[in-house]
Amino acid sequence: ILAAAGIIATGALTGSSLGGASLTGANQIATLAGFTNADSGAISLTDAQSLAIIGAVDNTPVVLTAGVGRDIAIDVTAGNLTAAAPIRAAGDVALQAVSGSLTTSTISSGDDVVLAAGQGAVNLGGPVSAVGTAASGAAQTLFNAISGPLDGLFTLSNQSLFIEANTFSDAAGSSLTAGNAIGISLRDPGGLKLADANPSVGSWVRPATLLAPSVTLFEGVGNLNVAATTIGGPIDSLYLYAANF
Repeated sequence: ILAAAGIIATGALTGSSLGGASLTGANQIATLAGFTNADSGAISLTDAQSLAIIGAVDNTPVVLTAGVGRDIAIDVTAGNLTAAAPIRAAGDVALQAVSGSLTTSTISSGDDVVLAAGQGAVNLGGPVSAVGTAASGAAQTLFNAISGPLDGLFTLSNQSLFIEANTFSDAAGSSLTAGNAIGISLRDPGGLKLADANPSVGSWVRPATLLAPSVTLFEGVGNLNVAATTIGGPIDSLYLYAANF
Protein backbone atom coordinates (compact mmCIF):
# COMPACT_ATOMS: atom_id res chain seq x y z
CA ILE A 1 0.00 0.00 0.00
CA LEU A 2 1.46 3.37 -1.03
CA ALA A 3 -0.36 6.64 -0.42
CA ALA A 4 1.76 8.81 -2.70
CA ALA A 5 -0.53 11.85 -2.50
CA GLY A 6 -3.34 13.18 -0.35
CA ILE A 7 -4.19 12.29 3.23
CA ILE A 8 -6.41 9.94 5.17
CA ALA A 9 -8.95 11.70 7.38
CA THR A 10 -10.97 9.34 9.53
CA GLY A 11 -12.04 8.70 13.08
CA ALA A 12 -10.76 5.13 13.01
CA LEU A 13 -8.49 3.12 10.74
CA THR A 14 -8.01 -0.63 10.52
CA GLY A 15 -5.90 -2.19 7.81
CA SER A 16 -3.71 -4.97 6.50
CA SER A 17 -1.11 -5.29 3.76
CA LEU A 18 1.19 -7.75 2.07
CA GLY A 19 4.61 -6.31 1.29
CA GLY A 20 4.41 -3.08 3.27
CA ALA A 21 2.26 0.01 3.81
CA SER A 22 3.44 3.63 3.52
CA LEU A 23 0.91 6.20 4.77
CA THR A 24 3.18 9.16 5.40
CA GLY A 25 1.09 12.20 4.48
CA ALA A 26 -0.27 14.69 7.02
CA ASN A 27 -3.03 12.26 7.93
CA GLN A 28 -5.85 13.05 10.33
CA ILE A 29 -6.50 9.74 12.08
CA ALA A 30 -7.88 9.70 15.60
CA THR A 31 -7.73 5.95 16.29
CA LEU A 32 -5.73 3.10 14.85
CA ALA A 33 -7.81 0.02 15.59
CA GLY A 34 -5.16 -2.38 14.32
CA PHE A 35 -2.86 -2.92 11.35
CA THR A 36 -1.07 -6.06 10.11
CA ASN A 37 1.56 -6.49 7.43
CA ALA A 38 2.89 -9.80 6.16
CA ASP A 39 6.03 -11.12 4.48
CA SER A 40 8.14 -8.01 3.75
CA GLY A 41 8.22 -4.23 3.89
CA ALA A 42 7.48 -1.73 6.64
CA ILE A 43 4.39 -0.25 8.23
CA SER A 44 5.01 3.52 8.06
CA LEU A 45 2.36 5.92 9.35
CA THR A 46 2.41 9.67 9.90
CA ASP A 47 -0.41 11.43 11.74
CA ALA A 48 -0.86 15.18 12.16
CA GLN A 49 -2.99 14.91 15.30
CA SER A 50 -3.13 12.87 18.50
CA LEU A 51 -3.36 9.16 17.76
CA ALA A 52 -4.70 6.36 19.96
CA ILE A 53 -3.67 2.82 19.03
CA ILE A 54 -6.31 0.42 20.38
CA GLY A 55 -5.60 -2.64 18.24
CA ALA A 56 -2.36 -4.55 17.71
CA VAL A 57 0.09 -3.27 15.10
CA ASP A 58 1.89 -6.37 13.85
CA ASN A 59 4.62 -6.76 11.25
CA THR A 60 5.60 -10.33 12.03
CA PRO A 61 3.17 -12.58 10.09
CA VAL A 62 4.37 -14.68 7.15
CA VAL A 63 1.85 -15.68 4.47
CA LEU A 64 4.16 -16.65 1.60
CA THR A 65 7.88 -16.07 2.31
CA ALA A 66 9.55 -14.08 5.06
CA GLY A 67 11.28 -11.03 3.61
CA VAL A 68 13.18 -8.00 4.86
CA GLY A 69 12.41 -4.48 6.03
CA ARG A 70 9.81 -5.60 8.56
CA ASP A 71 9.84 -2.32 10.52
CA ILE A 72 7.10 -0.30 12.20
CA ALA A 73 7.49 3.49 12.13
CA ILE A 74 4.76 5.73 13.56
CA ASP A 75 5.31 9.48 13.65
CA VAL A 76 2.79 11.82 15.30
CA THR A 77 3.71 15.37 14.31
CA ALA A 78 1.17 17.13 16.57
CA GLY A 79 -0.34 15.87 19.82
CA ASN A 80 0.13 12.65 21.76
CA LEU A 81 0.77 9.09 20.65
CA THR A 82 -0.97 6.60 22.95
CA ALA A 83 -0.58 2.88 22.28
CA ALA A 84 -2.84 0.73 24.45
CA ALA A 85 -2.25 -2.36 22.28
CA PRO A 86 0.88 -4.37 21.47
CA ILE A 87 3.30 -3.34 18.74
CA ARG A 88 5.31 -6.18 17.21
CA ALA A 89 7.87 -6.05 14.40
CA ALA A 90 10.27 -8.55 12.90
CA GLY A 91 12.48 -5.53 12.25
CA ASP A 92 12.77 -2.17 14.02
CA VAL A 93 10.16 -0.22 15.98
CA ALA A 94 10.37 3.59 15.83
CA LEU A 95 7.70 5.65 17.61
CA GLN A 96 7.75 9.43 17.88
CA ALA A 97 5.46 12.12 19.29
CA VAL A 98 7.14 15.27 17.98
CA SER A 99 5.36 17.83 20.19
CA GLY A 100 3.48 15.67 22.69
CA SER A 101 3.89 12.62 24.89
CA LEU A 102 4.27 8.94 24.07
CA THR A 103 2.54 6.18 26.04
CA THR A 104 3.19 2.55 25.17
CA SER A 105 1.96 -0.93 25.89
CA THR A 106 4.01 -4.02 24.99
CA ILE A 107 6.63 -3.51 22.28
CA SER A 108 8.77 -6.22 20.71
CA SER A 109 11.21 -5.90 17.82
CA GLY A 110 13.61 -8.05 15.86
CA ASP A 111 16.38 -5.49 16.22
CA ASP A 112 16.22 -1.90 17.54
CA VAL A 113 13.59 0.20 19.32
CA VAL A 114 13.55 4.01 19.51
CA LEU A 115 10.88 5.86 21.54
CA ALA A 116 10.97 9.65 21.22
CA ALA A 117 8.95 12.47 22.78
CA GLY A 118 11.31 15.41 22.55
CA GLN A 119 8.88 17.88 24.12
CA GLY A 120 6.90 15.57 26.39
CA ALA A 121 6.98 12.34 28.37
CA VAL A 122 7.60 8.70 27.55
CA ASN A 123 5.29 6.57 29.71
CA LEU A 124 5.77 2.81 29.68
CA GLY A 125 2.73 0.61 30.16
CA GLY A 126 4.34 -2.70 29.29
CA PRO A 127 7.67 -4.39 28.54
CA VAL A 128 9.85 -3.28 25.64
CA SER A 129 12.17 -5.73 23.89
CA ALA A 130 14.88 -5.14 21.27
CA VAL A 131 16.27 -8.59 20.57
CA GLY A 132 16.83 -10.28 17.22
CA THR A 133 18.94 -10.32 14.09
CA ALA A 134 17.11 -7.99 11.66
CA ALA A 135 19.04 -5.35 9.74
CA SER A 136 19.05 -1.71 10.86
CA GLY A 137 16.14 0.33 9.56
CA ALA A 138 13.53 2.79 10.82
CA ALA A 139 14.87 2.99 14.38
CA GLN A 140 18.32 3.95 13.14
CA THR A 141 16.79 6.65 10.93
CA LEU A 142 14.91 8.18 13.86
CA PHE A 143 17.92 7.90 16.16
CA ASN A 144 20.12 9.71 13.64
CA ALA A 145 17.60 12.55 13.52
CA ILE A 146 17.41 13.12 17.30
CA SER A 147 20.78 12.02 18.70
CA GLY A 148 22.91 15.08 17.90
CA PRO A 149 23.00 16.40 21.52
CA LEU A 150 24.51 13.10 22.70
CA ASP A 151 27.80 13.92 20.91
CA GLY A 152 28.32 10.29 20.00
CA LEU A 153 28.25 9.06 23.61
CA PHE A 154 25.61 6.47 22.71
CA THR A 155 25.48 4.45 19.51
CA LEU A 156 22.44 2.59 18.30
CA SER A 157 24.06 -0.67 17.26
CA ASN A 158 22.22 -3.92 16.66
CA GLN A 159 19.68 -4.93 19.32
CA SER A 160 19.62 -1.53 21.02
CA LEU A 161 16.86 0.38 22.77
CA PHE A 162 16.86 4.18 23.02
CA ILE A 163 14.41 6.52 24.77
CA GLU A 164 14.44 10.31 24.35
CA ALA A 165 12.03 12.58 26.26
CA ASN A 166 11.69 15.39 28.74
CA THR A 167 10.44 12.99 31.42
CA PHE A 168 10.17 9.24 31.83
CA SER A 169 7.66 7.10 33.72
CA ASP A 170 7.57 3.34 34.30
CA ALA A 171 5.09 3.09 37.16
CA ALA A 172 4.46 -0.63 36.70
CA GLY A 173 8.15 -1.52 36.57
CA SER A 174 7.98 -2.86 33.03
CA SER A 175 11.22 -4.32 31.75
CA LEU A 176 13.46 -2.83 29.08
CA THR A 177 15.33 -5.64 27.32
CA ALA A 178 18.04 -5.27 24.69
CA GLY A 179 20.56 -7.74 23.36
CA ASN A 180 23.25 -5.05 23.25
CA ALA A 181 22.53 -1.66 24.86
CA ILE A 182 19.94 0.63 26.44
CA GLY A 183 20.14 4.42 26.33
CA ILE A 184 17.79 6.88 28.07
CA SER A 185 18.18 10.61 27.44
CA LEU A 186 16.01 13.01 29.47
CA ARG A 187 15.60 16.73 30.11
CA ASP A 188 13.69 16.58 33.39
CA PRO A 189 13.94 19.68 35.65
CA GLY A 190 13.22 17.33 38.54
CA GLY A 191 16.21 15.22 37.59
CA LEU A 192 16.77 11.55 36.87
CA LYS A 193 17.16 9.12 39.76
CA LEU A 194 18.58 5.61 39.48
CA ALA A 195 17.30 3.83 42.55
CA ASP A 196 15.29 0.91 43.90
CA ALA A 197 12.82 3.22 45.69
CA ASN A 198 10.54 5.80 44.09
CA PRO A 199 12.02 9.29 44.66
CA SER A 200 8.54 10.91 44.15
CA VAL A 201 10.22 13.80 42.30
CA GLY A 202 11.71 13.63 38.82
CA SER A 203 12.09 10.61 36.55
CA TRP A 204 12.67 7.26 38.24
CA VAL A 205 14.69 4.49 36.60
CA ARG A 206 14.90 1.14 38.39
CA PRO A 207 18.06 -0.88 37.69
CA ALA A 208 16.11 -4.12 37.98
CA THR A 209 14.11 -3.17 34.87
CA LEU A 210 17.21 -2.59 32.71
CA LEU A 211 18.07 -5.89 31.05
CA ALA A 212 21.04 -5.30 28.75
CA PRO A 213 24.83 -5.65 28.91
CA SER A 214 25.34 -1.89 28.53
CA VAL A 215 23.22 0.96 29.95
CA THR A 216 23.74 4.69 29.33
CA LEU A 217 21.75 7.42 31.10
CA PHE A 218 21.74 11.12 30.16
CA GLU A 219 20.12 14.00 32.10
CA GLY A 220 20.38 17.32 30.29
CA VAL A 221 18.56 19.72 32.66
CA GLY A 222 18.23 18.44 36.23
CA ASN A 223 20.50 16.38 38.44
CA LEU A 224 21.34 12.74 37.95
CA ASN A 225 21.27 10.94 41.31
CA VAL A 226 22.16 7.39 42.21
CA ALA A 227 20.53 6.24 45.45
CA ALA A 228 20.48 2.95 47.34
CA THR A 229 20.41 0.23 44.72
CA THR A 230 22.09 -2.92 43.49
CA ILE A 231 23.36 -2.99 39.93
CA GLY A 232 24.27 -6.40 38.61
CA GLY A 233 23.90 -8.85 35.74
CA PRO A 234 22.96 -8.59 32.98
CA ILE A 235 24.42 -5.05 33.24
CA ASP A 236 28.16 -5.20 32.64
CA SER A 237 28.71 -1.49 31.93
CA LEU A 238 26.86 1.58 33.25
CA TYR A 239 27.54 5.09 31.89
CA LEU A 240 26.11 8.22 33.52
CA TYR A 241 26.11 11.71 31.98
CA ALA A 242 24.46 14.86 33.31
CA ALA A 243 24.70 18.60 32.82
CA ASN A 244 24.73 19.06 36.61
CA PHE A 245 26.56 15.88 37.61
